[in-house]
Amino acid sequence: MILSQISDRFSGRVFLSCISLSLICGWAGGAAGIWMSYANTDGFPQLSVQDIKWHFNGNPNSNRFASMSQGEMREHFTEDNDVDLFVDWSVAPTKENFSSEDHRRQFNNTILPIMEWDCLECHEPDGKAEDSPLQNYEEVKDLLLRDRGPSWESLAKFSHFHLLGIGTVVLLTGLLSFIFLKTREAGILSAVSSLGLVIDVAGWWLTKALAWPAPLVMIGGAMLGAGLCLSHFALLRRYWRKTK
Repeated sequence: MILSQISDRFSGRVFLSCISLSLICGWAGGAAGIWMSYANTDGFPQLSVQDIKWHFNGNPNSNRFASMSQGEMREHFTEDNDVDLFVDWSVAPTKENFSSEDHRRQFNNTILPIMEWDCLECHEPDGKAEDSPLQNYEEVKDLLLRDRGPSWESLAKFSHFHLLGIGTVVLLTGLLSFIFLKTREAGILSAVSSLGLVIDVAGWWLTKALAWPAPLVMIGGAMLGAGLCLSHFALLRRYWRKTK
């Protein structure tokens, strides 16, 4: 086959190795990004089942505005103190007081200027997060109720991108594995990564609905990462193994 012929050449082995190394590094970067985005959801630095549960099902002790500020949006704040300011402002009043003039005035004078600097580049028309506009008090007020995690619409959109994007990586890895590795080894590694992808995304939906299946997200993610990385380490070994 063409790929087998390519792997017989030094330049071909370099090319295939760069693909494997790129995918391994890509997965490592993605895992680090998930850790940094979600690990602080429950207020503690370690990534835990509670973080996953609160991210998808919502934090019963907070609201979406505060949870997003402390979690995956935290990296976009210029000043760390602004996060505490956002949280204090969003959880301080009771539900009935969200429309009070004092709360609205504090938003306009204190919160909105920070958002204009750190948030509105994405949370405005034509921005990356234009489906979640935050340009005025009325738009932000919807996020001040009890945190119930991402909307079903947002979860469907993210699932779509994740399944297509990661699914393509799993497919490419599986094809390379069945070409260069022993059939049994390729089959096991490909099954682990593809099943991990399905469990991971299914875990999102089940956690959103029921909360308790949150461990499935961690199990699926671990299987996906292990299957992909072990496959590419095995491929790297195969590319550079001396042939008789």
